[in-house]
Amino acid sequence: MDSNKLFSIISVLREAIYLPTKNKKLILSSIFLCLFPNSLLLISNYISIYPLLLNFLMKLYLITKEYPTTPQFFDAIIGLRNDAEGFVKVHVFFVIFSYIVSTISMMMIVHSSLLVYSGKQSSLTDVYLRLKLTWVPVLITCLYSSMLYIGYTVLSICLIAVPMLGANGSVVSIMVGGLFAMLGRLLSVYLAMIWMVGVVVSVAEESCFGLEALWRGGEIVKGRRLQGFLIALMLLLADGMFTGGYGFVGAKNATGFILVNVLVLMKMFSYMVYTVFYCECRKEVSYARVVVGHNEELLP
Repeated sequence: MDSNKLFSIISVLREAIYLPTKNKKLILSSIFLCLFPNSLLLISNYISIYPLLLNFLMKLYLITKEYPTTPQFFDAIIGLRNDAEGFVKVHVFFVIFSYIVSTISMMMIVHSSLLVYSGKQSSLTDVYLRLKLTWVPVLITCLYSSMLYIGYTVLSICLIAVPMLGANGSVVSIMVGGLFAMLGRLLSVYLAMIWMVGVVVSVAEESCFGLEALWRGGEIVKGRRLQGFLIALMLLLADGMFTGGYGFVGAKNATGFILVNVLVLMKMFSYMVYTVFYCECRKEVSYARVVVGHNEELLP
């Protein structure tokens, strides 16, 4: 890799790390306001889902030990159905609520980062005004981004996993399928980076949202796509490491609680990184403008 490109990646990460030092009050306040509900939601999700899943598995085990004609078998079947319904309802509730909280947190962090990056002395009031002004377009863009990601995931499974079912144990077929699966995963990282920059575009640029913002995100990163991909890959690996640790430890002790907060902080840091990356790329695009309060101004 070209040394200039490597330096560009390091400079983006460094700028995101030092961004809070430019306006500690605004950034730290935004982080705290986002950290508490996200952490509480993750812990509540674990505490709610774990007992339901445990009861479901216990009843599933009892079914294998009972004869189909016994009353205990039918009781276990009914209990299994009730547990499954409860699990689905709780899971759907947390998925929807998590999406809303995550989207609001993303908007708040990106708005705060844009204001700090612009060099203006701003407060939470300015962030609130920008949230009030842009939350609908940003939400629309996030929904488009989510639908595209789900569609890509389903398509990848159909094109890769389904043909592998007919491999009949062929080592070559399995290796080829594994290679395509890895390439598909790397492509999803690249696309997610493009779409995340598009979401930042919908936050930063007035009257640009939805598919237009996602398309513009791809246009803005032209010439720096490799750097964007590597940044996204680094963030994914870091997030995966902490997610794996949380999945192993759980939320039942202090270590789990710390990992939950680290996961949330990592997510917020990724928003700051993508915001800085957008700003760096946007310097090369003269037509882009960002909204500051109720006015439009070019970033420095």
